[in-house]
Amino acid sequence: MTEQFSNPTPDEARRALAHAAGASVATSADRTRLERGLIAIGLAVAALVLALRLTVGNLDAPGWIRFGGFGVVMAVYVVAITVAVLAMRRAAASPRGFTLRYNLGLGLTMLLYAGYVVAQSVRVDDAVPWMWTVLAALVTMIPALLAAHSISRLALR
Repeated sequence: MTEQFSNPTPDEARRALAHAAGASVATSADRTRLERGLIAIGLAVAALVLALRLTVGNLDAPGWIRFGGFGVVMAVYVVAITVAVLAMRRAAASPRGFTLRYNLGLGLTMLLYAGYVVAQSVRVDDAVPWMWTVLAALVTMIPALLAAHSISRLALR
């Protein structure tokens, strides 16, 4: 650059901008943390679907299992989500495109989870069959896993 740092020549400014645009702030370790965190969240939501069927969705179980178990399940779920989010927050930076992929994956996962909760709630006198519950758990985690996979392929620029 020229002697005057506040007034670079147009060529110097273009080179500096081109260099900054190509510079990488995020590292592969950051990307891995973000990817693994989203995978953990997807798995936690899928486990929650199964746990809901075991507790509040199990009409034959005594009340202390249905409601006490629900409280325990929700506490474990909150801890799992907290651990995943704290692990993701250890990333110093995120690659470009992360936020969109994360929001889409998590949003669709939670939408499918909400659909399962509604389906379980509507069946007041009858539990959701296990086959459908397992399928719902698998389908619920797919958007988060796909988003995590697409995050793993993001360029670190």
